[in-house]
Amino acid sequence: MSDVNKPAGEILVKYINSHEVSPLVNHEVLITLGWIIDDKSLIEPFLKHPDLLVSESCEAAISVIDMREKEKSTNVEDEMNRLYGDEYDD
Repeated sequence: MSDVNKPAGEILVKYINSHEVSPLVNHEVLITLGWIIDDKSLIEPFLKHPDLLVSESCEAAISVIDMREKEKSTNVEDEMNRLYGDEYDD
């Protein structure tokens, strides 16, 4: 989780854990977390949530985290190729 988003991510995880709210609210919070955190372990417990909307939202959020991570590594590789051309070989 980036330093800028870390406080928000921690607050949102605590919110889901400590409040009985609509599954739709938990859905929105989980999707948001997928975009702002890097540590999947913070939300993985929600994969076993009894409400299908919540557990599937957690799956979607984890997919977003994975996608962002893949984009980061692709961007790094593209930049290395741009800077070093054929000299760079992963």
